[in-house]
Amino acid sequence: MNQKKEYLKIAIVLGAVILCFAVIVFIRSCPELIPEFVMDEMPGIICTTALSFFSFFPIIAICYLLIRVFQSDSFVEWLRLLSIRIASQIQHRNIATIYPLVQQFLYDLLCANNGTLRLPMGQDARCLTPRGTATGFRKNCVFLRFELILSEPLDMNTDTLQQIIQQYIWAELTNHGIVGLNAYFQHPTYGSVPSVYLDWVRYIQEQNILQFSVLFISTPDAAKYAVEAYKQRTAPTKPEREVYDDEL
Repeated sequence: MNQKKEYLKIAIVLGAVILCFAVIVFIRSCPELIPEFVMDEMPGIICTTALSFFSFFPIIAICYLLIRVFQSDSFVEWLRLLSIRIASQIQHRNIATIYPLVQQFLYDLLCANNGTLRLPMGQDARCLTPRGTATGFRKNCVFLRFELILSEPLDMNTDTLQQIIQQYIWAELTNHGIVGLNAYFQHPTYGSVPSVYLDWVRYIQEQNILQFSVLFISTPDAAKYAVEAYKQRTAPTKPEREVYDDEL
């Protein structure tokens, strides 16, 4: 009930401001449309009062309804989803340029270090997109998805493989950079952040496919995600405390 009263107070104030503004604009912009008797002192006061009285309540009602709509949870959720959709569309516009460059970078990197990784690399970078290009959008970041069809089952843990490839990526960015793109992104808080982050590596045993999710860092949100995700991934786990019989 108190909230409805607050909404009504706000609606009355907004209605008064809107009505006054509309009257002032009308008088200054279209004085020729105002009858002469209205411009006289007494008739003018009466007409203005009557016009304001009959216009004020509809304006208050409209303002009140708009405030209720804007404060509703469904409207807030709609705005949130709309902002996510707009951000996704804006970032996906650059994917057509970024995707092939990151794909070639990853392919060259895996080939150059395949003595350690022992992966069945194809003749060109197209081996990383056997089923076409794919992307994902999460936490206001666009992730580039790649796949590699294996000839034999993977004999390495995916977490270990991810750490090894990430180290190779950072070394490559430091020593040679990435063709056509920036090797580092300058963040106001985290400083210089390497522009390529390997978010995860997954092995689909049923299909014998190795999947990669790569984040190219070109926005503050992407840099923040990469830094925090890496910290979380490499944070030491707390050992479980042993419980003895006398503590039970």
